[in-house]
Amino acid sequence: MPSRISPKTVLYGLSWITILATLVTMSGCYYLYFFDGNPPIDYLNAPFPVDRAVYRPGDTITMLVKYDRHVSAPVTRSVYLNDSYPIPLELTQDGEIMPVGTGTVLLTYVIPPSYVPAQGDDYHLSGTSSYHVNFLRDRVVTWESEDFRIDPAAGTSPRPSAHHPVQGTEVKDQRLIDLIEHSHPSSASLSSAPVSESSAPAPAPSSVGSVSSSSSGLLQGVVAPVLDGAQGAVRGVDNAVNQVAP
Repeated sequence: MPSRISPKTVLYGLSWITILATLVTMSGCYYLYFFDGNPPIDYLNAPFPVDRAVYRPGDTITMLVKYDRHVSAPVTRSVYLNDSYPIPLELTQDGEIMPVGTGTVLLTYVIPPSYVPAQGDDYHLSGTSSYHVNFLRDRVVTWESEDFRIDPAAGTSPRPSAHHPVQGTEVKDQRLIDLIEHSHPSSASLSSAPVSESSAPAPAPSSVGSVSSSSSGLLQGVVAPVLDGAQGAVRGVDNAVNQVAP
């Protein structure tokens, strides 16, 4: 006749099962919170180079981005001029713009036509991307473009713009990619460190994200003749944005 298991033994076994289950659950949550998808993406050429040194309100800014994305996760993005003036975004499928893996994209953003620039200020685009990697944690990464100028256009209005262009468009134009890379040697060398998780954009050092006088001279003395031959590519980017804008 089989011996009966005492209630004390059953309680002892249940206690150990509960302890082990708790440890496994805590270990899983610890991994999801601290390690899963961290970092979700590395930017390989920040601060990102732009296609021109001077823009006007209503112009399209084309930004060259080289990246290594590690996770496929929903993303909430925001883009600003000088960390304060929001640029409207209308993204479709994020995976179509920056799929998992290493890649290069041209992202286009439109300066609202009614934007009135401050006199004497340098500008840059900055952004925050929040990757929803799991139910416990969002991974936040920040980025900046190189500095540029915005010249005021005649007849601009100080009122907020009602124009909401489609933003973040991927442009597969190798000639324009080559043009931006040739005018920004630092981008071609991928010299910047990867961007990791951050809760807020950090102030850019004075030597980073600025258009120096030597860079301006390069744009004017070397790239200017090449720009004449690549105006069609730049106009193609502008036309693509205007066609999809409401």
